Amino acid sequence: MLQRGFLALALLGALAAAAVPAVAAHPFRIVNAGRHVATAVNISGVNRRLWGPNLLRGALVPGRQASFAIGEGCMEDVRIIYSNRHVAQQGGFNTCRYDLRLTY
Repeated sequence: MLQRGFLALALLGALAAAAVPAVAAHPFRIVNAGRHVATAVNISGVNRRLWGPNLLRGALVPGRQASFAIGEGCMEDVRIIYSNRHVAQQGGFNTCRYDLRLTY
């Protein structure tokens, strides 16, 4: 009896998991084509109040690029913080379709 109950719960869990599609990560690249060193990259869903964590490991110097795997969605707000504390933001950026090119 207990075994049948467990089997029924496992089956319900599997059906519920199948009903919710998994969010697949997609690649996103930032190219620093500017003259300043970027020290932080934060990405957040469009119009959210809080920024995600700093995705950079170290600094992104001019002439270099950084690649990330983003799993939430394609339309994102992106914030770049530079070593001189300059902040640049790009709202509603399609991370599935385009690379972000920094020009500061």
